Amino acid sequence: MAEFRQAGGKIDITATKAIAYHEVVVIGNIIAVASHSAKIGEKTSAYTEGVYEIKKGNEEITQGAKVYLTTDGAITATAEGNTYAGIAWRNATANDVVADVKINA
Repeated sequence: MAEFRQAGGKIDITATKAIAYHEVVVIGNIIAVASHSAKIGEKTSAYTEGVYEIKKGNEEITQGAKVYLTTDGAITATAEGNTYAGIAWRNATANDVVADVKINA
């Protein structure tokens, strides 16, 4: 048996560090985008679904590729040592400073 709790597009979190509005945060094995800023210890919520423009490094990323979040908050195609972020929603050239990512896909 299962009881419905919520749709799952947002998750409630308690900030373990200061969080800025729309900052990408790692929560266990998922990433989320903060819906509000929060100070350490404050509760807020973060989006766990959708397509977001997230900064990236200077590598090319192909539409549909699995992408990962580095410890400095940038998107990369390199899995090792990084947190799975989702799927690249469009191509990004090496010169692009952001990548469109469908998070947690």
